[in-house]
Amino acid sequence: QNGLLNIVITYNIVLKATEWMRPNDDYRYDVQPSQRHTDFICQPGPAMHIDLLNRERLRYPMLERKKLVVADQVKKRPKALQKCARDFADWLLKYICSENENYKYVLVATKENANMLMKEGFISSYARDEILHGLERIKKDIEEGRFQWRDNKDLRTNIIDTLIDIVGGPAKRLDRVISHYVQLLTVLQLWCHDSIDQVISQTKELQTELFLLAIRNGGLVLPSIWRRANWILLGDVVLSQLEQLDMDVSQLVSCKNKMDSTLQTALPSDSTYCSMNSLCKDPRHMHNFAVEFGNLIVGDISRDLSNIGLELSSWMELHLLTPNDKVIESFSLMRKQMLDLDNLTATRSAYSIYNPVEDSSRRFLASFRSVSEILKAAKEFAKQSSFDHEKARTFLAPRDNFGASQLAEFHATKSLDGQNKDEGGSAIEKQNFRLHSDDTMRKLLDWPRRLQSEKND
Repeated sequence: QNGLLNIVITYNIVLKATEWMRPNDDYRYDVQPSQRHTDFICQPGPAMHIDLLNRERLRYPMLERKKLVVADQVKKRPKALQKCARDFADWLLKYICSENENYKYVLVATKENANMLMKEGFISSYARDEILHGLERIKKDIEEGRFQWRDNKDLRTNIIDTLIDIVGGPAKRLDRVISHYVQLLTVLQLWCHDSIDQVISQTKELQTELFLLAIRNGGLVLPSIWRRANWILLGDVVLSQLEQLDMDVSQLVSCKNKMDSTLQTALPSDSTYCSMNSLCKDPRHMHNFAVEFGNLIVGDISRDLSNIGLELSSWMELHLLTPNDKVIESFSLMRKQMLDLDNLTATRSAYSIYNPVEDSSRRFLASFRSVSEILKAAKEFAKQSSFDHEKARTFLAPRDNFGASQLAEFHATKSLDGQNKDEGGSAIEKQNFRLHSDDTMRKLLDWPRRLQSEKND
């Protein structure tokens, strides 16, 4: 009851403050369901946030005047912004190299560098094989707990120094040809790749469970709390969530692809040691794409998960689900992580261009962990959820807010109660609703086929 009361109070406050008018129809038909900002009566989160470089970022298309202001800010402060990006990437590297569990990124980066040097003629195939053999020995020692970590050295230095002890000259040559910073940028690239893949994988798992939930409850009508409608098909809610998550995945894939084409080691043309200490062609690109990934996490992805989490939570708060221990447990975890994420992504002061970089980096890492936990909890919540169709049908809603006292009235109007009544909705209304319901189910069933087609392409 307290949960429902809080939702109703929030709804009333925002409704009085907004100039939007609700449609007169009991049901809002949408040919292409989407969680656009105009779909909601009240926004579950702010329309603007401060990104990791302390810039104002709008969630939705900005006014032309605002575009000019933002463009002017970027034009006037390029050096300061680039310094923020460099410091963010460097601090992130410091974190990665401080955690021994990230050893695999250093091993893979070193293997890639050894193969590249052999291909370019800086080391022989025999020397390359010695390096790879040494790396395999280090990997085995770490996995079996025999590796001797030096407390006063970071992860990369621990591994490279040990490789030099094992292999000798070839490992020293590798460490001299390629600058330490380029090696670290390769580690950063691999870590970002792995992290992006993790979020994409978890997002797709959540999408699958939401899809199955909608299929299991085809034709179910629910009260709508956050949207500009009184009642809505569960299938339409899920379709909009699938679309929302598809956009997030698309942005993550784009960011990862840009990283792939960015990091290029400019090797020297001669073999003198004084010219072998090469640098990345342009490390600024890698810095910027690391920030882009971070901003996706603290920005669009956090926002979208908050929207989805609030709708999932409303089903629990309104007692529309058959309670079970796994649903309650995943709901509690999801709510806790959502509160943490809201605090981390709340609108902050943008008066200063340069906030301490540790704040941005820690904020990103904490947000990344919360996003991962929310995706995991939301997936389990959707998987274990079972709607109480009778409670949903007879749901009693405040008349002042929803325009219809019971969902049963809606069912009767649309002839969803199994009774053929002459009174109630017109034949056209009933036909339109059933056509819409069938179309929603068709779109749902088309979603996995479309994904498979895109994967094959």
